[in-house]
Amino acid sequence: MITLSRKVDYALLLLSDLGRKSEEYTSLREIAKARNLPLKFLGQVANSLKRGNIVLSREGRGGGYKLSKPSDKVSVLDVVRVIDGELTVFNCLKDEKCFSIRCANRLVWQMARKALEDTFSRYLLSDLISGKKE
Repeated sequence: MITLSRKVDYALLLLSDLGRKSEEYTSLREIAKARNLPLKFLGQVANSLKRGNIVLSREGRGGGYKLSKPSDKVSVLDVVRVIDGELTVFNCLKDEKCFSIRCANRLVWQMARKALEDTFSRYLLSDLISGKKE
C-alpha cells in the first residue's frame, strides 16, 4: 500500500487556505481553529514548508504565514517532496538494495512511481483552491 503522511494532507489544507488569502499573512491559530486541526502539529508542518521555501513567515502582530510564490507555481509534487521526501513505491527503488537489478518487479515499481509523480506534478495548488481541475 502506498501512503503519504498526514503531514502532506495538512500541508495541502494549510496551503489552500493561505492561497485563498494570497497576499495576507494568516495565523496558524486561525487556520487550526477553522479546520479543527491540532495547532502544534500544524506548526510542524508550517515549519517544514518554510524550510522548503513554499511559505514565508512573519512574527508579531499581523504576522503568520503566506505563500512564497503564486499558487499556480506550486505543485502537489512540490509539497509531497518537501514534507515526505522523494516518492518511493517500494524500498528497493529508494536505497538500491534490490534482490536483483534484473528483478521484473522493479520495472513495475518504477512505472508506478512515475505515474504518481506525473499526476502530482499536474495538479497545482491553484487547482486545489479552485476545485476546477478534474
